[in-house]
Amino acid sequence: MKKTIFILVIAFFAHLSVMSQNDGSPPQLSTNKADHGVRFSIELGLNMSKLTGDITNEKYSLQYNAGAYAHIPIIRSLYVKTGLQYTAKGVKGKGRENNRIDANYIELPLLLSYRYDFNRNTQLQVNVGPYFAYGISGEIMDDLDTFGDNGVLERYDTGLHMGVGLIAAKNAYVGFGYEIGLKNINKTEDDISLKNSNFFVNLGYVF
Repeated sequence: MKKTIFILVIAFFAHLSVMSQNDGSPPQLSTNKADHGVRFSIELGLNMSKLTGDITNEKYSLQYNAGAYAHIPIIRSLYVKTGLQYTAKGVKGKGRENNRIDANYIELPLLLSYRYDFNRNTQLQVNVGPYFAYGISGEIMDDLDTFGDNGVLERYDTGLHMGVGLIAAKNAYVGFGYEIGLKNINKTEDDISLKNSNFFVNLGYVF
C-alpha cells in the first residue's frame, strides 16, 4: 500500500512540474507583487511522531512524509500554501520493538504563509494553519488494524500546523515544524484521550 501511494505521489509531482513550466518563464522569488502566479513544490521528509494524552511509556516513532503543494499569492508577502501529502505517524511503546502503532494518513494543510525576501535567490517562509487528515492504513503490534471497523483510532484527524522554511538558489527548499492534533482520535474508550503530535524536517524543490 505504501509503495502504491508513493508512486502516485511521484506521478503527481511530475504532472505539477510540467504544468509549472508550460509558460517557459524563469521562477521569481519576489513578493513585491501578487501577480507572479501560482507556484508548485514537492517535499520529502522525516517525521518524529507520537500520540499524546492519557497514555504513558510512549516514545517518538521515526516516520516519513511526501507531498505536493501549491503556493497561491494573495497580497504582498502573503500566500496560501496548500496541497496533499502522504504522512506516516504513530507511536512506539517502551520495551518490545513491535509494541507500536503505525498510522498512515492523506493530509491536506491549509496554511497562511508569510514570505520575506533576503535577496532575489533566498526567501524565508513562516507557515501557520490547520490541517485535515484521513487515515488510510496502519497496524498495531503487527496484528491489528489501526483504522476500520476493528481499529482503535478514528480515521479523521484535524490539528494545527506550524512551520518555518527557507528557499535558497531560487528552487531548493528546506523546512521544519510541528503539528499538534486537536481531535481525540481514540474510538475505543470515551474517557481516554489520544491526539497526534508530530515534528517534521523536509527537503523540497519549488518550480
